[in-house]
Amino acid sequence: MIQSAFIRDILYAITEGEEAGTLLRSQLEQLTIKEIEYTQTGCFISFEIPHKGILEKKINRDLILDGLLVNSDELESGAEAILYITCGIITDLELWCLSGKYPQKELTNYSLSRAGSKAVI
Repeated sequence: MIQSAFIRDILYAITEGEEAGTLLRSQLEQLTIKEIEYTQTGCFISFEIPHKGILEKKINRDLILDGLLVNSDELESGAEAILYITCGIITDLELWCLSGKYPQKELTNYSLSRAGSKAVI
């Protein structure tokens, strides 16, 4: 299970209201964070995919979910979250700062809001 409340909140919010949201949210119980790579403009979070139990919770397509905005006093203009689902399983989360400067740490004071669209690939 993902220990970070910040990342967990983003994952639940970005999958909310999705057609495949129930299956995607059931995957969250089994995922752990493999790596967080901070860049100047955001961060990439890769997830460890367990071998047991995840296959029955996968969806039947690749998918990219976006349109979730992260607002925080720690960010100049907010950030957007993008979730990558590969072969039906959540693999990566990307956060990129709209102003181009993202702190090299997890945000502690934030709110999440929905905007934009979701893309299917």
